[in-house]
Amino acid sequence: MNMTIHAVDDEVLASFYRYHWPGNVRELKNAVETAYNHVSSTVITLEDIPDRIRNNQKSTRVSQPTLTGTLKECVDRYEKDIIENELEKANGVIAETARRLGLSKQSLKYKLEKYRMR
Repeated sequence: MNMTIHAVDDEVLASFYRYHWPGNVRELKNAVETAYNHVSSTVITLEDIPDRIRNNQKSTRVSQPTLTGTLKECVDRYEKDIIENELEKANGVIAETARRLGLSKQSLKYKLEKYRMR
């Protein structure tokens, strides 16, 4: 298309971080292609990205783990936070949470027991 993009606005990156990406990499690729097709300068701005991503205000990122204790303790805390976040997004439905996390229901149930979340 004979265009060069030199930068992506910080607000665009923040919107990308906030968005849940239910379509995973395919949805991200589509959003970047949409931005590229709508851009009118050399910088991708909020106006160039899809509305559903731009208007998403709820943060779905997992907070940075507390780095105190052993590595195993830190990893366990972080894993528990991720599971809690996905369980909430799936409205407590175990099968949906397991699918979102790429786990079997049995593995998820084991982790729920492990972290005393059941």
